Amino acid sequence: MTLARIALPTLVTVLGSAVTLFLFRADIAYFLEPREPRDLGEATAAVAAAPTTNAHVRLRGVADLLSSLRVGRRGGDVRVARLSGAPLLVEVPASGAPGTRPAGEGGLSDSGFFDGSGRLFGVDQLGSSYAPILRRFQEGGPVRYVLVSGETPNDAWLGFAASSGVAVFAVLACVFAARALARMRQRARAPVSSED
Repeated sequence: MTLARIALPTLVTVLGSAVTLFLFRADIAYFLEPREPRDLGEATAAVAAAPTTNAHVRLRGVADLLSSLRVGRRGGDVRVARLSGAPLLVEVPASGAPGTRPAGEGGLSDSGFFDGSGRLFGVDQLGSSYAPILRRFQEGGPVRYVLVSGETPNDAWLGFAASSGVAVFAVLACVFAARALARMRQRARAPVSSED
């Protein structure tokens, strides 16, 4: 075995692992959040205090049901609504007509009152697929945050598991490379037998 045959795959594995960990860093951080949400209270006051994003939080407020939007997602339809007086959108599972879930279950009540917990994103953390939704709500003023209701830290297990698996794979690749290099050094140090 030559040094290049050992070093190149190891380097590719370690770099690939680093890239994967970088891409999943937000999911890993959210997976490690406390299971009990931080209660930020009323939405307008909470947003004025510039809350930490990518966090498991609980908020309360009144949603503008008339301008809410139903959006199709892979996991099912969701309803997106702006909380009155705050640059904040809430995304809740859409179950039939608007406001069919009681507020105690983390959804929108029939009166538009929202009391729920979930993952709080800054708009800069959302992918480009969310851009049309943000443009739709910009007419009512800027939007700075989106609360995905019902998303708990347990929901980020895929990013955590994938990153953990990749990290373990990278460590194993480094161990393999170190053992191979040690064998190469040992062979290089071994006395060469000469026949007379």
